[in-house]
Amino acid sequence: MIKKPVLKARNITKIFGKGCPTCLDDDSDFEGNICPDCKSVVGCKNISFDLYPNEVLGIVGESGSGKSTLVRMLYLDIEPTKGEMFLEFDGDLGDDGFSGLPAQAIGANIFSAKSFVKRHIKNFFFGMVYQSAQLGLKLDVTAGGNIVERMLMANNRDIKKMRARASYLLGKTEIPVERMDEPPKNFSGGMQQRVQIAKAISNEPAILLLDEVTTGLDVSVQAKVLDLIRTLQNEIKVSMLVVSHDLGVIRLLTNRTIVMKNGRIIESGLTDQILEDPQEEYTQILVNSAL
Repeated sequence: MIKKPVLKARNITKIFGKGCPTCLDDDSDFEGNICPDCKSVVGCKNISFDLYPNEVLGIVGESGSGKSTLVRMLYLDIEPTKGEMFLEFDGDLGDDGFSGLPAQAIGANIFSAKSFVKRHIKNFFFGMVYQSAQLGLKLDVTAGGNIVERMLMANNRDIKKMRARASYLLGKTEIPVERMDEPPKNFSGGMQQRVQIAKAISNEPAILLLDEVTTGLDVSVQAKVLDLIRTLQNEIKVSMLVVSHDLGVIRLLTNRTIVMKNGRIIESGLTDQILEDPQEEYTQILVNSAL
């Protein structure tokens, strides 16, 4: 049986600036990511891909390639200039509308959905771990409080059960449970990332988005975070989209990889294929620079 994608992205484009026919034209092709006519910045252009159930898809590229812009559009943090995103969910929607996708999202372009539908999708369908803990956590709120807050957004109301789950998830992500009532501002960078991961999976999302989660961490801490992500993926079978400039992270975590340059996809395929036999010159340079 052929699996249906859990997420379909089609022609997603983000222009920073006023835009013009040149940078918006699907067929226009120019060097770099600055439009030669209106000088707008092409954050992403015509990005299309599928993400399948239980798959880990990597997005790799140098700084400014558009990969973080893309993941923040997918998470509905920022609006695309144009494009479509479709989500699939095989579970029971339930009478309360708070399981999986709301009925209004089935078969619809999520970018065009009403705000309450988007909130529902962010709270139930997606989990997000940002490069900066300041974006993903309230650093002055306790670690447990950060996790409980996300569960409250998903209409959970049993404080005792939520606190028990927060304790379980902190233990799962190797945060000492006795530090549950401490704010993350007291934690190391690696611990803050693990609290973000615990928060992101608290509502059992179908898709987990990871944006440069090891950047700025010590090598030994990176290894612990990556091992945690691999363990969680094996245990909870969540689809993941991993954004990184580090080919070591991509090699370790992902099944397939998309290579981005100047806001565009220039190559894609199985991760082993991309890393062992890159076809594009830019990808070859990336791979060789990592050796």
